[in-house]
Amino acid sequence: MLQEPFYGECNRFALDAVRQHPNQLSAAAYLDSWKQTAQQDLAWILEQEEFCGIKLECSDMSGLCGIHPDARLDDPQLDWLWTEISDEKSTLTLDLGAIGARSYQTTATRKIAETWDQLHLVIAHLAQPRPAVDSSNMARQAWYEQLDLSKLPNVWFDTAALPAYVAPEPYPFPTAGRYLKMAIDHMGPQKMLFGTDTPGLLMHANYPQLLQSFQEHIGFLSLEDQRQILSQNVKKAYRMSDQMLAPAEP
Repeated sequence: MLQEPFYGECNRFALDAVRQHPNQLSAAAYLDSWKQTAQQDLAWILEQEEFCGIKLECSDMSGLCGIHPDARLDDPQLDWLWTEISDEKSTLTLDLGAIGARSYQTTATRKIAETWDQLHLVIAHLAQPRPAVDSSNMARQAWYEQLDLSKLPNVWFDTAALPAYVAPEPYPFPTAGRYLKMAIDHMGPQKMLFGTDTPGLLMHANYPQLLQSFQEHIGFLSLEDQRQILSQNVKKAYRMSDQMLAPAEP
């Protein structure tokens, strides 16, 4: 579970859910790294062994770059944060927002991943492909540039929310499938994690529909590559054991 802070931070709610369903759920904690209490907040998060990672929702519209307009991930004042997350062998998840937004900080993210090369880093939403990648060379280049971070050994991408970026296109979201194939052709399947963004995507499709359409979109891959995307890559990215939650199988 990854939090979208429409209602603010919900760490204790997520923690309670994981404790009640430890074999079905895992969760990353939400952190505002520019908040005055960020160090204390992180200390509490790292004490909770159930959290598999820490998410920074950086997007302009509903995230930290909207709250803190001058926020930069490469700010040296955040070096302590990347060091602590890396030392604790936790995983950092970043929602970097839309292509062209202030939050779309590819260069800063690369610097973090290269400097803290033991830090596992997951970028949400497959770097947010939208119709602009078809109509704008600049947007497509920016998207591919962010996908290129997958070539680093410690960076992965999840695929949540792709149907939302092609709305109002209906199920089974063929344009989302095309963007997914473009990404696979560019970066391969080894660094890609299945995701849906449920319940936020319920205005577009239910969970079975999101799973089925995704499986159809990756049907051109071998069964082993499909298995990696659907259930195995996430274990590497979030350092999960085989006994922990495994998502869908092909």
